[in-house]
Amino acid sequence: MEVENTLCSGFCLFKPNTESDEGGGREIGNPTKEVKYALDEYIDTEDTTYDGSWWIQWWYLPSGSTEYRLEGERIPDFTDMNEAAVRLSNKVIRREFVAEVIGVIDKKLDELIKK
Repeated sequence: MEVENTLCSGFCLFKPNTESDEGGGREIGNPTKEVKYALDEYIDTEDTTYDGSWWIQWWYLPSGSTEYRLEGERIPDFTDMNEAAVRLSNKVIRREFVAEVIGVIDKKLDELIKK
């Protein structure tokens, strides 16, 4: 999961670590045809658009949508501290939210990973 203004989750491509990397590999922003073909062996890339971004697939949590404007009231925004973010201060609501997020991630993984 990544938090950058809003909560989202997804798949990214990275090059393996090298001695010059500090802690992690480097993201691949524009994969080659060979990388795309290899990736297609493992996940369903039918709806994937490689637009120079290092994200292969992503979605907002907990909605599972890529359209913030349609689901924004449900998606915590930790910069603006919208109502969805503020509600997470309640322990019961936070636990329900985490369970919902895990359910969305499980569903998305089932949709994406080829069996």
